[in-house]
Amino acid sequence: MRYSGKRSIGSTALFAALSLGALCVLTGEGRAENEFVQPQAYFEKAIRDKSTFHYVIFATFVNDNTGESHADCMEGALLVGALLRENGLVNDAKSIEKATEIALANPSRVFHFSKQDAIDNIPFFIKDAERFRSWHRDACILVKQGKSVYLGDRGPGG
Repeated sequence: MRYSGKRSIGSTALFAALSLGALCVLTGEGRAENEFVQPQAYFEKAIRDKSTFHYVIFATFVNDNTGESHADCMEGALLVGALLRENGLVNDAKSIEKATEIALANPSRVFHFSKQDAIDNIPFFIKDAERFRSWHRDACILVKQGKSVYLGDRGPGG
């Protein structure tokens, strides 16, 4: 069979599909090429932090019940708490470590929640979400500059 230099519609479509698939793999799980990804070390530091200084993460949070999603910043401890609730885990050291591992094992950093108790732990899904965002706007700017950011002591009296 001789090559005529012309491609069939089927082979062109296959080439386009494979090219798109390769692009999705190269840019990270279908993520837009220009979408911010927090450095892994800072994300892990925020997720593992147990102090009253809450380190900030950047991720995407999805309410599977409504389809609402937010790519934004919040304290890593809030994500761990939501993962505890979503996975039916109790609030003890072993369960916190399990929720931490679930967070760290998610390379896309897109977290889906369907249990209302877990959704309630994600500030973007509450009625006063804009107030929450205003508190975190400056922190998120720094996170997106590639910095490790924490919010001050929020312990008793803090």
